[in-house]
Amino acid sequence: MAGGLAYSNIELSIRRVIFKEIEKRNYREKEPFEILISTYNKLFDAVSELRHEILLLTIQNEKLRQENLQNGQGTLEGKVTEKSSVLEQKIYSLQEELTNLHRRKGEHAQQIVDLTSKLQETEKNLNLKETLLSEAETKIIALKDEKKQLEISLSETEGGNQVLRDEHQALQIAYASIEEKLKILHYENIALVERLMAYKAHDAEILNKENEHFVKIKQAQMQKELEEAASEVKVVTADRLLFETPLLSSSIPTKVHSKFDAHEGEVNALQFNAAGRMLASGGGDRKIKLWDIGQNTCSLRGSLTGSNAGITSVEFDANGSLILAASNDFATRVWTVEDQRLRVSLTNQRSLYFWVLEKKIPILCTQRRTILRFLTFK
Repeated sequence: MAGGLAYSNIELSIRRVIFKEIEKRNYREKEPFEILISTYNKLFDAVSELRHEILLLTIQNEKLRQENLQNGQGTLEGKVTEKSSVLEQKIYSLQEELTNLHRRKGEHAQQIVDLTSKLQETEKNLNLKETLLSEAETKIIALKDEKKQLEISLSETEGGNQVLRDEHQALQIAYASIEEKLKILHYENIALVERLMAYKAHDAEILNKENEHFVKIKQAQMQKELEEAASEVKVVTADRLLFETPLLSSSIPTKVHSKFDAHEGEVNALQFNAAGRMLASGGGDRKIKLWDIGQNTCSLRGSLTGSNAGITSVEFDANGSLILAASNDFATRVWTVEDQRLRVSLTNQRSLYFWVLEKKIPILCTQRRTILRFLTFK
């Protein structure tokens, strides 16, 4: 409401200013015409008066001439002649003045014509400006309507903006609360990780103690066996050494059979098949590669994929048709050698470490030495 009153006051002030400017323009354009018209009227009145005076003087001259003819010649003739000459001079001067007035009248008439044409042009401009003014008023009315619509839309937008602000504030409060909960959970997670590390350290310590105890028992048993073996007396003759084969023979490699780039990272596991003609290698690039080993050659036979982490252990089955592998993603997988396809995938094997073969049966082991599964393949 206050905005509408302010707008109406502005409109009234604009109209008053326009009206004053039009009055000033009319006064500026009308004043020269009024001066010319008044001057023309004065000249016309002066010309009519001079004509009347000339007419009176002409009548008076005729009367004097008639009196001169009636009264005869003499002294009166001289006086009349002087008076008539004075009157003729006066008539001549009045005629000259009348000529000047006619000339000025023509000049003023030309000026009036010019000013009339200018006035017509000014009226045309005035009509054009009035048309423009009416168009401007129409535009002002349209702009008023548009302003009202914009004010309505602005109020609606402000209302929506306020709603969004309230929602944003509520979301900020919720976000702060969730962030606080996240911090608490983070601290709890840190505490749980610390506890887990402590439990793992404790388990490792227990495992180390068990290993030490097991090693001590084995060492004691070996020491006992060595003592028993040392207590036995066995006679060995030179002839017997010549004809009997030694119990143990060994040789040290002297040269490299073959060298090749197998994986894009570390090589973590190697295993030959039963025939010794095929080598399986597992690496940190999550691949198992099969190599055909010849006398002096080593060629890639295939690459087994499907693991999501680095390979830690590989093993062939008894027939050499399956390959078992363990990886760092807590999963074990089985591939067929012939078509190199993934057949079995055991996931979520926590703390998975390696595979072993015990009497041709694959056994899945973990880092804590706990046997999880016995697997058989037909």
